[in-house]
Amino acid sequence: MQLPRRVFLDTNVVNFVLDHGESIFDGEEPDAATSDTDLADVRALHLIFLTGERTHWELAVSPLTHKEIMQTTDHHRRQSLERWFNEVWCHWRDCMAEDGGLSDDYADELASKVGSSSLLLTFPDVQDRILICHAIAYECDAFCTRDRRTILKRVSRAPALPLEIMSPAEWGEPILAIRGGF
Repeated sequence: MQLPRRVFLDTNVVNFVLDHGESIFDGEEPDAATSDTDLADVRALHLIFLTGERTHWELAVSPLTHKEIMQTTDHHRRQSLERWFNEVWCHWRDCMAEDGGLSDDYADELASKVGSSSLLLTFPDVQDRILICHAIAYECDAFCTRDRRTILKRVSRAPALPLEIMSPAEWGEPILAIRGGF
């Protein structure tokens, strides 16, 4: 698998990074009660962000990501999520400006055409389909999600898409292979 250069972060990944920031960014050991799946994603994201300091990943989010974050009912969590989102958002806006051909309007237009078509009906959640369309419109190489129930479990049934849909652990696998382990 070729490493993706531009990766769209599903809202659940934005939330997960906030929840496990000390382990992901500072290398702290995750809580002993952390599930194996979460632990794999934490370790992968730690490696991804560590490698990203040198490779300059283009991390993408959309206005819909912000809308989903703003629906968080806990005021303090919503503020923390919004701060983290804004970091990714500002980086993504810089990438969009450099690219010059990307727009939120086109992403919304694609989502309105494709999101309700039979092309993505494999994914039952409308918001998921819209975010995947945004990732395609932003010319992302990958869509990173932790949604194993309604996205990752169904990827094999999806039509060929112009991007890879993967979990953080799957994104980290080729980096791990190149580096030879943690």
